[in-house]
Parts: sequence; structure tokens; C-alpha cells
Amino acid sequence: MTTITEQKKDTISIPVLKDVFNITTVESVKQDKFLSKEHPLAGHMKITPQWSTPVGEMELNLPEEMRIGLIKFIASRGYCTTMGTHKKTQTPEFEANHYNMFEFGEDEEVGQHIRGFEKIASEMIRYYIANSWGTKNVESMKLEARAFGNMQTNGRRTYPHYHHSFDGVMITYLTLGGEFDIKGEDTMNEELLIIPRNAEIEPIKNNKVADYGSFELSKDDLPCEGSGNILLQDPRPAVSYPYDNKAIAFEPKVGTTIFHPAYLWHESNTYVGTGIRAAVVVNYRVLTRNNSGIVKPLV
Repeated sequence: MTTITEQKKDTISIPVLKDVFNITTVESVKQDKFLSKEHPLAGHMKITPQWSTPVGEMELNLPEEMRIGLIKFIASRGYCTTMGTHKKTQTPEFEANHYNMFEFGEDEEVGQHIRGFEKIASEMIRYYIANSWGTKNVESMKLEARAFGNMQTNGRRTYPHYHHSFDGVMITYLTLGGEFDIKGEDTMNEELLIIPRNAEIEPIKNNKVADYGSFELSKDDLPCEGSGNILLQDPRPAVSYPYDNKAIAFEPKVGTTIFHPAYLWHESNTYVGTGIRAAVVVNYRVLTRNNSGIVKPLV
């Protein structure tokens, strides 16, 4: 008689959603882990077919210490998406600000938060890939990624772009403004185009909340509708379609996480709030034998 030994399950506790949940490896002989309805992300990540493209969205409840640590790290890198960014992409100064957050080890400052976020991102990205295209065995799929911060100040926006040579994009919003400012800098200053390296954040004090029952509201009390919203555009070249059918807008909250293929053109509305607006962007590639295993440098 053949005896089947039950494999030991590997359980990881990750406080990702509104409640702490356990991610349990489902035995591959019985059911695919990421396609299982028992997966903790099932029912939390919404994947919607937009045009011909699957777009994912969910609310990510990061531990507060991790969220603040990531915001501090992004500010310290001195990167700011600005109205002038598209003119500076070929300059040494702009290229010097490029980095990969996932290169920083646990011995680095906030390294534990980065490693923790990387594990969470990997789980979410794999779930999105599996359930967007019905892909099996995603758990064993090889992925490589670059993570970086997108930071905006008053009057700035992210211009339309896509991510060449990557397969997918994930963006997680950490703060939507009105919460932190750059220490020693006036982020309402129109001349602040690039936040300097080693910048530090500080809470915004006496942040005024508009009294909408008052008849004495000023323009500054009323936020611009759609400020900082992210827009995704239909990839199909059907230019005769109305614009409203060609783009969709997301109004994120703190923790909103969006997933989409890298070929989608995307941008943001101009941010008109106070302080900084920050998010983590993860660009990733799916490594296969065809695109990495048998590819060699061209002479």
C-alpha cells in the first residue's frame, strides 16, 4: 500500500487588509494557490475588464509604522514628479534620482519595512496575474521588479506615459496630502521643482479643515475635484471614440492599490493640495525562457 505523506503547510501572517489574515500555501496537487477561492485576497481585490484590459484595485491596510517609514524613505531619495519632469529625463541630474527601493537590505534604515512591503507586493502581483488571465502555477513564476516613489507637491502632476520593457505596474498610495510637509521647504512654492536628496518630512500643524456650514469659505478651503486622480487610457487606437470612453479615473484613498499592464498609458491630474502626495510604484517583469533564458547580448 502506498502511503501519501501530507505536506506541511507554510503559513505567513501579513496585516494587509482591514483585518489581519493568514496566507496559507495550498497544496499544488489539490488546487492552485492563487486561483483558489480560499486565498485571502479573494473577495478583496477587484479585477475589472476595462476595454480589452484587466485592471485590478484593492484597499491595502499597511501597518502605520510601515506606511510612515516608506513615506520617509521616498522623501529622503529626493524624487519629485513635476511639470518639468518630461524635459529632464535625459539629464544626468534626473537619472541620478533613479533607484530601486527593493535593493535596500534589512540592515539599511527602514529596510525591514521595505522587505515587508516587497513580500506583500509579490503576493498581490501574483494574485493579479493569476486571476487576470487564469494563469496557473504563478507561485513558481520568476518575477523581477523595480520599486520607487512618486511624490508630488502643489501644482505638479505626472504626465502621460507607459513603462517600456516591463509587463505590469502596481501603485500603492501612502499619503494624499495635507498630512506631511518637507521640513524646511515651502511645498506651495511654484519654484520647488525637485525635492532635494536627504529631505525629511514633518507633520503639517494646524491643518485647517473647511467648515462647509460657513458662508465664509475661501478658494483654498475647497479642494479641486479630481485633484491628483490617476487616469488610465484605452490602449486601442480607436481615436473616433468619445474621450469619456477612452479613459477612466480613479480617486484613491490612503492604501488604494491599482494593478494594470505596463503598456497602458497613464497619468495624473494636477495636485492642488497642501504638503506632499506620495505613492510606491512597482514595475515588474515575468521571466520566461523565451524572454530571459535564451536571450543573449547583441554584438
